Amino acid sequence: MSFITEQLGDSYKEGMSEEEVSALLEKVWAAKEKEHAKTKSALDKTSSDVAKLKKELNEHQTEEEKAKNAQAEEIERLRAENEAFKKSSAISEITGKLIGLGYADTLASETAEALYNSDMDKFFANTKTMLTDLEKNIKAGVMKGTPTPPAGTSDTMTRESIMAIKDAVERQAAIASHIDLFK
Repeated sequence: MSFITEQLGDSYKEGMSEEEVSALLEKVWAAKEKEHAKTKSALDKTSSDVAKLKKELNEHQTEEEKAKNAQAEEIERLRAENEAFKKSSAISEITGKLIGLGYADTLASETAEALYNSDMDKFFANTKTMLTDLEKNIKAGVMKGTPTPPAGTSDTMTRESIMAIKDAVERQAAIASHIDLFK
């Protein structure tokens, strides 16, 4: 109900019927539309006047002044383009270095842009993500490189089963890992 009371202001009275509220809203909105139309008309007139004055100014400018203005606009365009290239180049360079440190491509790109824009919160959050991913990859690599223990070397080994191992090196390793059986 606050929207209606806000729109109607002091005209709103508690206990008004839906038709009364609707009629008041139509009046308020009609008044706002008139005000909007007047504002738009004034803005259009001002825009037209500005365009007319700009045209007159261009007509009164000498060729030298026109050339100077065109040159200034071109310099500003080139300056903006140069800044965009510098940013792109810096971000690409940082991205390459981050990829070399182990960042994934998309994460490296996001992190490089954050670093370029001095968004340190995003930089540190992305670095944490990279370190977590790197840790997972290292653990996965270690697990992948860990050989499967040979059959019969589980914790249920007995002294007799260890002594039955024919290879002396394997038998010594089994004894060392189950030394409590030999005390």
